[in-house]
Amino acid sequence: AVVTMVLKIYGTFVSQPCRAVFWACRMKGLAFQHVYSLPHSDKASDDDKRPRVDTESPRFPSRHKAVPVLNDNGFVLTESHAILTYLAEKNEWYDLYPSDLIFRAKVNEYLHWHHRSVREATYAFFAPTVNPGGKQKVHYLIPVQNQSYKRPPPLPPPPPPSHHLF
Repeated sequence: AVVTMVLKIYGTFVSQPCRAVFWACRMKGLAFQHVYSLPHSDKASDDDKRPRVDTESPRFPSRHKAVPVLNDNGFVLTESHAILTYLAEKNEWYDLYPSDLIFRAKVNEYLHWHHRSVREATYAFFAPTVNPGGKQKVHYLIPVQNQSYKRPPPLPPPPPPSHHLF
Protein backbone atom coordinates (compact mmCIF):
# COMPACT_ATOMS: atom_id res chain seq x y z
CA ALA A 1 0.00 0.00 0.00
CA VAL A 2 1.22 3.47 -0.87
CA VAL A 3 1.28 5.84 2.07
CA THR A 4 0.81 9.48 1.21
CA MET A 5 1.29 12.23 3.73
CA VAL A 6 -1.13 15.08 3.95
CA LEU A 7 0.26 18.54 3.37
CA LYS A 8 0.43 20.28 6.76
CA ILE A 9 0.35 24.00 7.39
CA TYR A 10 1.19 25.23 10.88
CA GLY A 11 -0.24 28.58 11.89
CA THR A 12 -3.18 30.63 13.07
CA PHE A 13 -5.81 32.68 11.27
CA VAL A 14 -4.85 35.67 13.43
CA SER A 15 -1.62 35.90 11.42
CA GLN A 16 -1.86 37.69 8.05
CA PRO A 17 0.99 35.62 6.52
CA CYS A 18 -0.79 32.41 7.60
CA ARG A 19 -4.09 33.62 6.16
CA ALA A 20 -2.41 34.30 2.80
CA VAL A 21 -1.21 30.68 2.64
CA PHE A 22 -4.50 29.22 3.89
CA TRP A 23 -6.56 31.30 1.45
CA ALA A 24 -4.39 30.43 -1.56
CA CYS A 25 -4.70 26.72 -0.77
CA ARG A 26 -8.44 26.94 -0.29
CA MET A 27 -8.94 29.11 -3.36
CA LYS A 28 -7.04 26.57 -5.47
CA GLY A 29 -8.70 23.53 -3.85
CA LEU A 30 -5.47 22.15 -2.39
CA ALA A 31 -6.15 19.81 0.53
CA PHE A 32 -4.09 20.42 3.65
CA GLN A 33 -4.18 19.74 7.36
CA HIS A 34 -4.22 22.88 9.48
CA VAL A 35 -2.11 22.41 12.59
CA TYR A 36 -3.03 25.20 14.98
CA SER A 37 0.16 26.96 16.10
CA LEU A 38 0.63 30.10 18.16
CA PRO A 39 3.88 32.01 18.52
CA HIS A 40 5.48 32.41 21.96
CA SER A 41 3.70 29.39 23.46
CA ASP A 42 4.75 25.79 24.03
CA LYS A 43 1.44 23.92 24.02
CA ALA A 44 0.92 20.79 21.95
CA SER A 45 -1.88 18.23 21.58
CA ASP A 46 -2.82 15.37 19.30
CA ASP A 47 -6.53 16.17 19.25
CA ASP A 48 -7.86 14.82 15.92
CA LYS A 49 -10.32 17.69 15.58
CA ARG A 50 -7.80 20.41 16.29
CA PRO A 51 -4.16 19.33 16.42
CA ARG A 52 -1.92 21.93 18.01
CA VAL A 53 1.83 22.47 18.09
CA ASP A 54 2.93 25.94 19.20
CA THR A 55 6.21 27.49 18.10
CA GLU A 56 8.03 26.94 21.41
CA SER A 57 7.03 23.27 21.60
CA PRO A 58 9.82 20.76 20.96
CA ARG A 59 7.45 19.20 18.39
CA PHE A 60 7.28 22.38 16.27
CA PRO A 61 8.79 21.46 12.86
CA SER A 62 10.93 24.59 12.31
CA ARG A 63 13.84 26.03 14.24
CA HIS A 64 12.70 29.52 13.17
CA LYS A 65 9.86 29.48 15.73
CA ALA A 66 7.50 31.50 13.50
CA VAL A 67 4.34 30.79 11.52
CA PRO A 68 3.38 29.81 8.89
CA VAL A 69 5.28 26.59 8.35
CA LEU A 70 4.62 24.13 5.56
CA ASN A 71 5.43 20.42 5.85
CA ASP A 72 5.11 18.75 2.47
CA ASN A 73 5.91 15.08 2.94
CA GLY A 74 8.86 15.88 5.21
CA PHE A 75 10.01 18.97 3.31
CA VAL A 76 9.69 21.86 5.78
CA LEU A 77 9.49 25.46 4.55
CA THR A 78 8.93 28.72 6.41
CA GLU A 79 8.00 32.28 5.39
CA SER A 80 4.65 32.89 3.71
CA HIS A 81 6.07 34.23 0.45
CA ALA A 82 8.44 31.27 0.08
CA ILE A 83 5.57 28.89 0.84
CA LEU A 84 3.25 30.61 -1.65
CA THR A 85 5.81 30.59 -4.46
CA TYR A 86 6.73 26.96 -3.73
CA LEU A 87 3.09 25.85 -3.85
CA ALA A 88 2.41 27.90 -6.99
CA GLU A 89 5.42 26.43 -8.79
CA LYS A 90 4.73 22.87 -7.61
CA ASN A 91 1.05 23.02 -8.57
CA GLU A 92 1.45 25.21 -11.67
CA TRP A 93 -0.77 28.00 -10.35
CA TYR A 94 0.23 30.33 -13.16
CA ASP A 95 -2.75 32.59 -12.50
CA LEU A 96 -1.21 33.38 -9.10
CA TYR A 97 2.47 33.14 -10.01
CA PRO A 98 3.08 33.64 -13.74
CA SER A 99 5.48 31.47 -15.72
CA ASP A 100 6.60 34.48 -17.81
CA LEU A 101 9.91 35.79 -16.41
CA ILE A 102 8.96 39.50 -16.58
CA PHE A 103 5.54 39.07 -14.98
CA ARG A 104 6.99 36.76 -12.32
CA ALA A 105 9.70 39.34 -11.57
CA LYS A 106 6.99 41.95 -10.93
CA VAL A 107 5.17 39.58 -8.56
CA ASN A 108 8.48 38.92 -6.77
CA GLU A 109 9.15 42.66 -6.59
CA TYR A 110 5.85 43.19 -4.79
CA LEU A 111 6.37 40.21 -2.48
CA HIS A 112 9.79 41.48 -1.39
CA TRP A 113 8.53 45.05 -0.99
CA HIS A 114 5.55 43.81 1.04
CA HIS A 115 7.76 41.81 3.35
CA ARG A 116 10.22 44.64 4.02
CA SER A 117 7.75 47.53 4.09
CA VAL A 118 4.19 46.66 4.97
CA ARG A 119 4.91 43.67 7.21
CA GLU A 120 7.62 45.41 9.25
CA ALA A 121 5.53 48.55 9.67
CA THR A 122 2.51 46.53 10.75
CA TYR A 123 4.58 44.49 13.16
CA ALA A 124 6.22 47.61 14.59
CA PHE A 125 2.83 49.22 15.11
CA PHE A 126 1.17 46.25 16.84
CA ALA A 127 4.16 44.67 18.61
CA PRO A 128 4.12 47.04 21.60
CA THR A 129 0.60 45.87 22.41
CA VAL A 130 1.81 42.29 22.59
CA ASN A 131 5.37 43.01 23.73
CA PRO A 132 5.75 46.34 25.59
CA GLY A 133 9.54 46.09 25.24
CA GLY A 134 9.18 46.42 21.46
CA LYS A 135 8.43 50.17 21.55
CA GLN A 136 12.01 51.08 20.62
CA LYS A 137 11.60 49.37 17.25
CA VAL A 138 8.45 51.39 16.52
CA HIS A 139 10.19 54.72 17.04
CA TYR A 140 12.96 53.65 14.67
CA LEU A 141 10.72 52.18 11.96
CA ILE A 142 8.06 54.89 11.65
CA PRO A 143 10.39 57.50 10.04
CA VAL A 144 11.94 54.78 7.87
CA GLN A 145 8.49 53.69 6.67
CA ASN A 146 7.35 57.27 6.08
CA GLN A 147 10.41 57.84 3.90
CA SER A 148 9.81 54.64 1.90
CA TYR A 149 6.33 55.84 0.93
CA LYS A 150 7.61 59.10 -0.53
CA ARG A 151 7.89 58.88 -4.27
CA PRO A 152 9.76 61.23 -6.56
CA PRO A 153 7.43 63.55 -8.44
CA PRO A 154 6.48 62.34 -11.90
CA LEU A 155 8.50 63.67 -14.78
CA PRO A 156 6.90 66.59 -16.60
CA PRO A 157 5.43 65.76 -19.98
CA PRO A 158 7.79 66.32 -22.90
CA PRO A 159 7.37 69.61 -24.75
CA PRO A 160 5.26 69.46 -27.90
CA PRO A 161 7.26 68.85 -31.06
CA SER A 162 8.44 72.02 -32.65
CA HIS A 163 7.71 72.64 -36.31
CA HIS A 164 10.29 75.35 -36.41
CA LEU A 165 13.76 74.14 -37.16
CA PHE A 166 15.36 77.62 -36.84
